Amino acid sequence: MTPGLGAAVALLIEAKARANRRARYLKGLESYLLRLARELGPEMPIHQVRPDQLSDFLFRSHPAASTVASNGGRMASLFSFAVRRGWLRSSPMAALDKITVEPSIPRCYSAKDCAAILGAALKSKAGRRGLGALALGFFLGIRPEEISRIGWDAVRADGVLVAHTKTRDRRRVPMNETARAWLAWGLEHGAQLPPHGNLKRTLAAIRKRAGVESIQDGARKTCASMMYAAGASPESIARALGNSTRILWAAYVDTAGITADEAREFWALRPVEDRQLQFNFGK
Repeated sequence: MTPGLGAAVALLIEAKARANRRARYLKGLESYLLRLARELGPEMPIHQVRPDQLSDFLFRSHPAASTVASNGGRMASLFSFAVRRGWLRSSPMAALDKITVEPSIPRCYSAKDCAAILGAALKSKAGRRGLGALALGFFLGIRPEEISRIGWDAVRADGVLVAHTKTRDRRRVPMNETARAWLAWGLEHGAQLPPHGNLKRTLAAIRKRAGVESIQDGARKTCASMMYAAGASPESIARALGNSTRILWAAYVDTAGITADEAREFWALRPVEDRQLQFNFGK
């Protein structure tokens, strides 16, 4: 007898947790698959699920191809698990066409946008508390989830030790003069590391006060793009970010929008009054 969808999802999440998958991955996987179970009925035996039902659910609301591919992967995880458990002979996902995701050029913030965001942070006590996180993201390219677990004790003159990484490999991110200046100023003016509260919400509030639109992984993409435009090698950028060079080109470096001149403006940013930051780009 095969389990219902709801029970199968619970068993999958339990198995993934035992395999030491990260909480963020488990949360996204469980949330999407429970929506599927509610749609088809949590008591529906998993062997009765049809490919057309999965297709209807997957393509509802006409999501972007990248979203379909991501959610299709979550479904495939469930039904591959069911095959391994002996509940199915084959996965119904095999009957669905593979989604092709067209590559796109990564977008990042301009030097002027970065000046506006940093200037907005300087204006308030709450913003200054977030300066350490902003510096680690914009000038060292560290992931938000990694920043949330970095304390001041990990910040050294020669670099920042990232012990809790997405890939589970410790790495030291080399320090540069711009990051050093912002981190030193932030330490003297109340910047918090590790950041207190919801880091994503704090940084979003600063960005909104600056009047700058949101870009997914914007600080990290900006750092990678500005490093490349300033002449850093792809290999050194990939090591600092903790990625392969393949992922670097596909997801992080804006090769079309950032020039060497803009990179020089970016790396020249220092923690001064907002009106001076604005003046630098008002010519």
